[in-house]
Amino acid sequence: MPVNNFKAFASDPAANVITQSAYEALTALIADGFATGTAESSQVNKVVRQSSIMAAVLAQLISDQTGQDSIDDGTTTTLLANLKTIITPPGTLISYTGTVAPPGYLPCPSSVTNVSRTTYANLFAAIGTTWGAGDGVTTFGIPYFAPGYVPVQGTPGALTHGALLSHTHSPPAGGTGFLYFQAGYGATYVTPGNFLNPVVNNTTSATGGANNLAAGMGVLICVKY
Repeated sequence: MPVNNFKAFASDPAANVITQSAYEALTALIADGFATGTAESSQVNKVVRQSSIMAAVLAQLISDQTGQDSIDDGTTTTLLANLKTIITPPGTLISYTGTVAPPGYLPCPSSVTNVSRTTYANLFAAIGTTWGAGDGVTTFGIPYFAPGYVPVQGTPGALTHGALLSHTHSPPAGGTGFLYFQAGYGATYVTPGNFLNPVVNNTTSATGGANNLAAGMGVLICVKY
């Protein structure tokens, strides 16, 4: 179990501390702090407990969520780094409206892209080789999205192809007639119900693009590392 060096001070229910209401009534003391001289121990204990209990809770949260020790060594670097991974876990995707990824994020490329397993160790620990194994030793793949593609619910790293809902087209109703094509013959005008034999199915000319895409506005998809 991870170690938490930060302990709540005067946390016993019977500790020598003033009540919350009495503490909140000391508006001048809260605003200005203790003056030179002797301070009441119950007041000092209350002040220390206010800060120490939150430090202990926050440190425990860091340890619980990251599995790392919360060490009181007089520095903030490791604690802050671990706290940042809790606020936004590595591997989280965001849709960013700027043109450059914010600090702590990588812009997701449009094709398979490998990065260093050492430089982006937290991201590698979070997603592994889901998006590509890289060289299998020093690099790994990061999330990528082809132009026009968006994240969808499904297996991470698996491509989902767009599709149209199955449907049919009916010929026009009424006695207006239509052009009918038959193998080896030119266009023939017939009225509905008077089909020529043998019946031959023909398709219309192709139209549209290479993919089924919804209309939308572009954003920069970024991944937390």
